Order: sequence, then structure tokens, then C-alpha cells
Amino acid sequence: MLAAFLQIFANIGCVRGFGLQENPVLCKPRRVVLPLDAPFHRYFPYFVDEVYRCGGGCGGVSPKTFQCVVKTQNNITGDVLELATNALKRITVLNDTSCECSCVKKARDCSENEEFIEGLCSCQCKYPNQPPTPCPERFSWNPFRCKCECTGPVEFCPASKEWSHQTCGCVCTQFAVEMCKSEKRFLNATSCECEDPVVKQVGPGVTGKRTAEEINWKLLAGILAAVIIVLIVVFDLYLYWRHKEGMFHWMLGNCPCHREGNKRYAQASTGNNGVTGRSSANQNHSPSLRNNEERKHHTSL
Repeated sequence: MLAAFLQIFANIGCVRGFGLQENPVLCKPRRVVLPLDAPFHRYFPYFVDEVYRCGGGCGGVSPKTFQCVVKTQNNITGDVLELATNALKRITVLNDTSCECSCVKKARDCSENEEFIEGLCSCQCKYPNQPPTPCPERFSWNPFRCKCECTGPVEFCPASKEWSHQTCGCVCTQFAVEMCKSEKRFLNATSCECEDPVVKQVGPGVTGKRTAEEINWKLLAGILAAVIIVLIVVFDLYLYWRHKEGMFHWMLGNCPCHREGNKRYAQASTGNNGVTGRSSANQNHSPSLRNNEERKHHTSL
């Protein structure tokens, strides 16, 4: 009845194009009106109608399964008037020359437990009877969705927590997660409270650990300190070698073993020059002794 109604009105022109046709609208390039530079429209003419785009159906199959896509294209070049400068400008637009029907769903849309069937354009479960690995506790295998799903009863969750079908249990609310992220703190999965980024004892559900960025900064600071110490030691050794100065020279000067060696060296030097020193001292004092003896002689006379 509905088909007859549509056919009648299609014939009289009231519902043109909506009749039940023997040959459906097939996938092929169709002439369209293409706006140039939308939505700015800086060129004149604003539209061109010598461009083709792929469109239509794929043999009566649902567009949810097959879609009409472009297969080959070419370039169409023409001159337009640029309104801002009143100058001619050459532009190029793409033109569809051939089309083909393609699956809406692709192989990349299938999960690791599914395989893509090209002829059906669908993903089929590879394990219709049982999963490749046993499902976790409170989960069971769903062959239609090809994954383990939560089958346990929904529990009443305390404050700051909500029920999750993915974990089949109570988890912290998204609000608590986002709040800890905004404060740059860690979320305690047990209490759903934000904690400072310090090393804590790891317990059930505790996620408080130092971040990799904080560890890297400490490592960098340690390396920098080591490099500075090495440079200072090298510079001090250079001062000791060239100028007999610096921390190394001061340490050697105050070292007991070094001072004992200097003392022995001084004693050895004094022992070698002792006789000469006394003889020279006697020679230096001999003129004065002679003068005294001469004075005593004149006085007695």
C-alpha cells in the first residue's frame, strides 16, 4: 500500500525521486555545486558546478555496511577574481573521476580477539565458545561481544567512589581523579584522597610514588655537583704545580708527616754547616776581642 502510494505521487511529481526504483542510485561520480573558499568567500565566482563528487549506494546494501568512496581523482584549474585586490588568481580543486564501494568497518576496528571478514565487512569472534585465557573473578565470557564482561552483582559504593563495569567493583570517581591531577598530587586508590608526591610504603591500592621527572632532576643535580667538584680539584692541582698555592698546598703544609720531613731536612742542613758557622762566628768576633785586649794593655801601662 505504501509502495503504491509513493509510486503514484512520484509519477505526478509531488514526491519526485522517492519512488521504489528498479535500479537504485548507484555509487558513481555526480556533478555537484562546490563553494569556493567557504566560509570566507574571497573569490568570485563564489561557486563552481563543473566538479564531480562520489555519491550513491552500493547495490541496495545498507550504508552502515558499505559506503561510496573516491577511487581516482584529478585536478581542475581555473582563474577567479580575488575580491580584496581585484586581481586574477589561479586556483585548483580536486575532482572525483571514479568511485568504489568500501566497508565502513575496517580491520583496525576489530579487537585482538576478533578477525575481519572482508566479504561481510564485519569483525567475527575467534573464540566463540571460551576465551583464550580465563576471565578474572566475577567476569564471564560473552561470545557475542568477544570479551569478558562483569557478571557480579552491582555493589553499593561508599562516598567518593562509583561502580565500574570495567573493573567489576567500586573505583574513585572521575571528579576525585581530575582534582588530584589539577593539584599535581597522587591519588590513593583506597581512600580516594590526594597525597603529596613523596615516597610512601606501598600498600594495597596505594599509588603514591615519586615521578620520573623528580628522579631525573635529582640525578641531574648529582651529576652537576660531581662535575663541579672534579673541576675544583683539577684547578687546585694546577695552582699547586705552577704557583705552589691552593688548597692542596695548604693541606701539605699543615700535614704532620710533611712538617716532620721538613724538620729533618733542616736539621740535616744545620749539621753539615755547623763547623763552618762557628768558625765564621769566631772570625767575626775576633776584632772586638783584640780591641778589648789592647785597651786593657794601655790602661795597665
